[in-house]
Amino acid sequence: MEADARFTRARLAEVSGLTEGEVEACERAGLLRGDETGYRGIELVKLQLLRQVAGAQGGLAPVLDKLRRAGYTLEFLEAFLPPSGGLLHMSLHDVLGGDAWLGEVEALIRSAGLPPIDSHAPLRANDLAAFMAASSLRELELPMDHRIHAVRATSEALRRAAEVQVRLFRDNVEPMIKDTIGDDPEGFAALAALAEKTVPAILEITSWLHARHLEHYVLQEVLADIEEVVGPGASRLRSAPVVAFVDLCGFTALTAGGGDQGAAVVAARFEDEVVEHAREHGGRVVKLLGDGAMLHFDTPAGALNASLDLVGDLPRAGLPRCRVGAHRGPVVSHNGDLYGSTVNIAARINDYARPGEVLVSDAVLGDDRGIDGLDLEEIGEVSLKGVPLPVLLHRARRIRTA
Repeated sequence: MEADARFTRARLAEVSGLTEGEVEACERAGLLRGDETGYRGIELVKLQLLRQVAGAQGGLAPVLDKLRRAGYTLEFLEAFLPPSGGLLHMSLHDVLGGDAWLGEVEALIRSAGLPPIDSHAPLRANDLAAFMAASSLRELELPMDHRIHAVRATSEALRRAAEVQVRLFRDNVEPMIKDTIGDDPEGFAALAALAEKTVPAILEITSWLHARHLEHYVLQEVLADIEEVVGPGASRLRSAPVVAFVDLCGFTALTAGGGDQGAAVVAARFEDEVVEHAREHGGRVVKLLGDGAMLHFDTPAGALNASLDLVGDLPRAGLPRCRVGAHRGPVVSHNGDLYGSTVNIAARINDYARPGEVLVSDAVLGDDRGIDGLDLEEIGEVSLKGVPLPVLLHRARRIRTA
């Protein structure tokens, strides 16, 4: 199976959706490179980018003229991209033909949020490897909607990681190179050299992180099975979780002066603080809500200590004050999110809390009426919007030592 297929100009034009004349014009502008053996797969990627820009700019000719005058080059593009294994002299249709699996692959690609793959265009080697791996999982006989759910959840987590990783490089590394070397071919070459080291490192770290998380959840399920066999013990893996909502107070007013960029900076710093504090106390962030977050904890002590730390630490980190509301009970987990009345009540308690307060329902305490270092003041039953019955609330505080 030959990888990194070479294209003639006619074939490159056909696959890219441009004319042969347009392909030649891109080459004359220095944005495309071929040799006596033809054009490599990366040149197709360049043409697809240029075609996309041309579609929004009223044609290819003005785009090429502006890029030529600006001295813009795509020479180093390949260094910034993850390795694809090259293009193959075969298409998805060649591999799968009219098999029902072709329709399933296309559905999985859509659920992942990836651009559609032309089933008659040359296939990338790593795409083929992924589709063959997915094909082997058909033996599990999972319902199609379950497979789509798994792909969608995995893809969204990785999409967000990729977005953060690229933005980190663009916002921090690129300006440093341009400041020291300049925005010219030498600067592009320096960036490309860094990218050639950075991209493989990012892929390796991302793969390692996923493997460690996968290991953690597999072992957690095995531990739960063992506990079911030997009887209940001290572990609370299967007990009702605590759901907490935290949000920043005055976020809208704070970011009004700073605009969208200021809001993004505050939200990013808030995210870092919330993730760190939740993990420190055995919890996790279920989802981020811009100026707020939903957290999950296995124990009341973990939820209360993390919440009180956030209330105290966010202002010291230069962020607005926050408030927290928490409730404990069964939840429904779907696509990485949590649903049910427990979630709704926790959100309403959060709405009721004042800036700097940590309010929890009586259900959070359960049998844990005395948590070391905490004062839990009962404030009475409160009617909450959308909750049919009053909820007994407690205000949590740190016990001050002399």
